[in-house]
This record gives sequence, structure tokens and C-alpha cells, in this order.
Amino acid sequence: MISFVQRSALDPALRADYLDRLPEPQELFVEDLVAGGRYWSIRRGGGEIGYAVIHGDDTLVELHLSRGDTRHIGQTFHELISRLGVTRVLAKTFDATLMFAALTRPWPFQTVGMLYRVIADPGFSEDARIQARAATLADLATLLDLGADFFDGPAEIEAYMRMDGLMIYQTRQDGPIGAGVMKRVIAGRDDIDIGMVVGPTHRRRGFGAHIIAHLKHHCLARGGRPICGCAVDNIASQRTLERAGFASRHRLVEFEVATRAEESALA
Repeated sequence: MISFVQRSALDPALRADYLDRLPEPQELFVEDLVAGGRYWSIRRGGGEIGYAVIHGDDTLVELHLSRGDTRHIGQTFHELISRLGVTRVLAKTFDATLMFAALTRPWPFQTVGMLYRVIADPGFSEDARIQARAATLADLATLLDLGADFFDGPAEIEAYMRMDGLMIYQTRQDGPIGAGVMKRVIAGRDDIDIGMVVGPTHRRRGFGAHIIAHLKHHCLARGGRPICGCAVDNIASQRTLERAGFASRHRLVEFEVATRAEESALA
């Protein structure tokens, strides 16, 4: 019989096994949901066989079973959905276990995110107009002005600075035009999530693609693996990432859990 026991933290060995078995790096957006989620140990016959992470009250964002127990995925998934009150499932398309489990049910789903893991062009072309430098506390007001719709506030900016993950981009003519951010997705792993913001008056001039390409080059030169993502309806960001040398072969998919009666109607 399968049981679920809430825990205060994930078992480190099981989490490492989950991450090692993913064919692509974890998505930072999802990792943030995991960090703020509720952790459930999955047990069978008195022993732990895996775990689940539920964000908020009802969104399943991670499900993992040890290698010898994946044959129980169907029953485990059914029990988890019905007993823990899950109404949504958020799955990366490269997470085969969770995608398989969700796709066995006749539930409506939609793509909500584009996950960029392929570096189609690792190159970077210098632009003599644009200078890049590490941001300092003296840039705080400038960054808040440039990224009013990007940064959550001073605390987030200062956190990026502490991890050496914030750069300012400027031209001699315009001064600061934008900023680039880098954040290690998981401590001890080489995957670096990158992103950028361009000031409102400097957009649609190719600066965004230059910033992303520079961050890509910066990470690769230091042995990191740059990754990125964006919302599926953010066409401007998709074009920027692709111009900077990235390609997307994976998606973030949201499933809406249906009741048994609704499943019968959908089938």
C-alpha cells in the first residue's frame, strides 16, 4: 500500500537522483516553486520509494520514484492526485516520469513556458559601442529605473550582486542601457540561468540579444552551462533568445486535473 508522509525537507540522495536523471537542467522558475513547496515522502511497504512536491495548495511540480519503483508510477500518481488534493500539474517536457503520468489521463493541458537548453550558436560578437561591467551598490537607483518591470526591488538586486550575478551595459552616448543577470539554479551544479532587461527607451535596437549573447559567452568561458526560459506568449523574449544563439526544444506544460466524471466526458 502506498502512503504519503509530509516532510520538512527532501531526502538529498533522492533529490540528487532525480536531478541526475533529468536529461536537461532544471528550470529556475520550477526550482523556485520547489523551494517554496510542501514535501511529501512516498512510502511503500514501510520504505521510502520517492517523493512529491506540491506548490501552494494544489500544484504538483515534482514527482520522483527510485529506479526500481517506477513500475508503480501509475498507481502512485493516481493515489497522489486523489489523496493530496492536487488540481494542477506543472511538468517540464524533459521530465519523462511526470509527463508520462499526466498524459495517461484525458486532462486538458496547455504550454505555458518555453525552455531554452540548446546553444545553437556559442559565439559572441563584440560591439564597440557597448561596454559591460559588474554592477555595484552605486548602480542601485539606475537598476531600479532600468528594470522597474523586471526586478522585485532593492533586495533582489543586492542578492544578485552578492553572487556576482549582475552586470550593467552602457554606451558612451546613452549611458546605462540595460542589465544582465546570472543565477546558479542549484548549488553545486554548473547550470546558470541568465536573463536581461533593457531600459524602456533603448528597446527594439538589438541590445537585448547582445546582452544575452554576452552572458552566454561569460558563463561558457567560466565552465558554466547557460540556460534560459520565458513565457510562451512572450514572443519578443523568444526572438531575443534565438537571436542570441539559443534554441528551444522543450516546454513547460500545465495540466488541469479533471474529476472522474469530467474524465469520462473528455474521453
